[in-house]
Amino acid sequence: MGDFDASVIIPLGEGDRPESMLCTALEKQTWPLGKFEVLFIGADLDSRSIIAQDERRIPGSVAMLHIRVPRTVEPDLIHRAARAAKGDCLICLGPDLLPSTHFVEAHITAHREQEGWGLAYGISLPHPQLRPGKFTRWTLPGEKPASDASGEVSGHELVTCCGNFSMLRDRYFDLGGLPGGYFTTAITVAALGGRVRRKGGRIFHVPRARALLWRSTDLNTLRRWMYLRGMDIHTLKNDEPDLHELLVQLYRLDRFSIGRLFDGFYHPTRLKICRQSPQDVRVLGGILERLLIHERYMGYRDATRFRRPVWNPISGPALTAAINPDLEEPTN
Repeated sequence: MGDFDASVIIPLGEGDRPESMLCTALEKQTWPLGKFEVLFIGADLDSRSIIAQDERRIPGSVAMLHIRVPRTVEPDLIHRAARAAKGDCLICLGPDLLPSTHFVEAHITAHREQEGWGLAYGISLPHPQLRPGKFTRWTLPGEKPASDASGEVSGHELVTCCGNFSMLRDRYFDLGGLPGGYFTTAITVAALGGRVRRKGGRIFHVPRARALLWRSTDLNTLRRWMYLRGMDIHTLKNDEPDLHELLVQLYRLDRFSIGRLFDGFYHPTRLKICRQSPQDVRVLGGILERLLIHERYMGYRDATRFRRPVWNPISGPALTAAINPDLEEPTN
């Protein structure tokens, strides 16, 4: 048994810091605050907000731990935090997400009530106060969560829950933790899901484990995410060949097509339009989508040619609070 029922792991990018709004949401959890911990991990953290929280803390409130490590990719940050965690259940929360009040409780309860064991994933939705048109992880093609009638999740759909998943700590380390060699959490979690299935575990959905997108990003972060995912899909060929084949066919990464030719030809023009236009999904629409789809293809193509990534895989995402205080705030 660990010292806590759960450890919430939040990887932060370079120069990012725990926002007070996030700390407040964690302190409003329905699970007893003294029975779970929060681990912020990053290479260049500013502890001022954590210190402010500590000064107001009363006995029995949530424990927040600050971990500094050398610069590395996000999956490695999560794995390093898992090694330092003291909770029985490891819960990962993306740095652009706010947990609902039942978030921790839902993940812990799901594992305790689940027959057998496995990898649990919640759902990530736009915050009701999120300003319309902002670039978020939902802007990425194929990122919006989808569920089927049986509640099961395929390897492709698992990619969409990379900012909201959990696993019992002992089972996590029995499997060796997150697979190495990947740049993005999305594909790394998909590979972990393959390991879970092979060892007799399940991938299951926890509807009450809701997290809300509340921070926006920029064009270069979206392009970097998609390019590195393309490279990671190629890496899957060694660890999860079936999942690799599924994603390659789904995204048509190994086929020549007229559409692919046009994407390459118009890529500089689309990039120029996206840079010079308002950074609004409603304005850019299909132009932005085709731009990002081509970035994923270029990442996969460069990986097949054993090229070094053109985007720095260690750089953290550029995230900015994008909440409109005039809109109604959710209560759970």
